[in-house]
Amino acid sequence: MEECSVGTGAACGSIYLDQGFESLIRKRFAEHGQESCLTGKRLAEIVRHFDTSIKRQYNPYDESGDSEFEISVGVAQDIPEIGLEDGYLRLSKLRPRRQ
Repeated sequence: MEECSVGTGAACGSIYLDQGFESLIRKRFAEHGQESCLTGKRLAEIVRHFDTSIKRQYNPYDESGDSEFEISVGVAQDIPEIGLEDGYLRLSKLRPRRQ
């Protein structure tokens, strides 16, 4: 196998998904004054789980796919307002608009 183009080192789309997801998680916790629950190590583990368990299999156009996802966040305190119960954060799949 040969490289067909020279690598530029530029950020690609996947990293932007990870950054957007991390921002969503931070925002969810911050809205209820719980940002202190998100240590650097814990946040890195949450993003890793997203990357390996959800992002790689996610298809917004698959109508038969899961509509909700649960991510282990390792936080003992329930925060039902953000979908956190029993250490799992529940996230809903947004359906893309069809043009």
